[in-house]
Amino acid sequence: GWTNTPEAIRQSGAELTRAGCDGVARVCLIELVTDGQPNLGPTYALSPAQLQAQSLQYAADEKGKGTFFNALGVGSSSGLSESFLASVASTPAGSHAARIGDY
Repeated sequence: GWTNTPEAIRQSGAELTRAGCDGVARVCLIELVTDGQPNLGPTYALSPAQLQAQSLQYAADEKGKGTFFNALGVGSSSGLSESFLASVASTPAGSHAARIGDY
């Protein structure tokens, strides 16, 4: 399967906005759970590295609105980067990012 992480972050942020979550009066949280690096297959215009950069930009945009992020990586995929999870997660990443073998 494919892992469209940037779109998941974008849609989650849009849902929080629709719900009136502004990061001030209401705490906003996106829980990102993924089993691999962002990718959409060989026919998609953006490479996994570009999708990862887009994911980080969307996460930064949401964090700028006051949204918190927890990032959880599941599995042993070599494409699952702990540094990517830490970059998406709120700080300190040690409290907001983790990787587990399975569930």
